[in-house]
Amino acid sequence: MRVCLQLPGRNEITIGQALQEYGPSPLVDVFACPVCNGILSIRAQAALARTAHFAHARGADCPTIDAAAAPFENLRALDPVSLARIQRQARFHANWRRHLLHLSTWAPALAVEEFVARLELSLELNI
Repeated sequence: MRVCLQLPGRNEITIGQALQEYGPSPLVDVFACPVCNGILSIRAQAALARTAHFAHARGADCPTIDAAAAPFENLRALDPVSLARIQRQARFHANWRRHLLHLSTWAPALAVEEFVARLELSLELNI
């Protein structure tokens, strides 16, 4: 949740305003959910992949909690083989220019059979 109500006046406040005014860990309960009126806390950005937001306490009963989780209910975890394949592809895409440079350096000196043999070896070694 990025907007909530500031207590005691119940004025709307954004997460950016709350961080500027109170910092990442306010000492008092000053934020309320506009839907259930439950107390909210700030969950500050702990990693680059997460954005600071207001959050209910664990076990809170608010329709916004289920609504936020709904898009993720049907997701399945990737099996480790698929995850490893995706990671290899990402590494290749990040380094394709280096691979092309190496290929253009040594491939012209190889016969077709040698080139194919080296490609097959690289596939076996997952490189």
